[in-house]
Amino acid sequence: MLSEETIKIFEYLGDKFGIAIDWTNQNIMPYMQDLIQRIKIYNIVDSVLGIVAGIIMLIIAYTIFMKFKKEDYDVDEIVLIFGWVAMICLAIFGLCGVFMSINSLIQNIYLPEKAILEMIKNIR
Repeated sequence: MLSEETIKIFEYLGDKFGIAIDWTNQNIMPYMQDLIQRIKIYNIVDSVLGIVAGIIMLIIAYTIFMKFKKEDYDVDEIVLIFGWVAMICLAIFGLCGVFMSINSLIQNIYLPEKAILEMIKNIR
């Protein structure tokens, strides 16, 4: 069932776009529930993909670290510097991506109305 806050959000959105929502219509409630469910699943999948991307970045950073940790390589100094910079950047972006996506995932599982409200706020 839709909460009162969600109904208020959709009424506000309808007023903003000049659309009147007839809540007495029997088709509107199942549609809104389906829409909210699809938005929730989309946000969860988006967060999981962010976690996966962050983990892939961390694996690549670890692989670069292990490659340059060996002392039997014969590369130019510029390649070595580029490798270390790439490793550090990938590690930082990977960690940030994982932590931000975990936060977003928890929010989207337990408080999907907040994510919907943020989506509506971003509509201009």
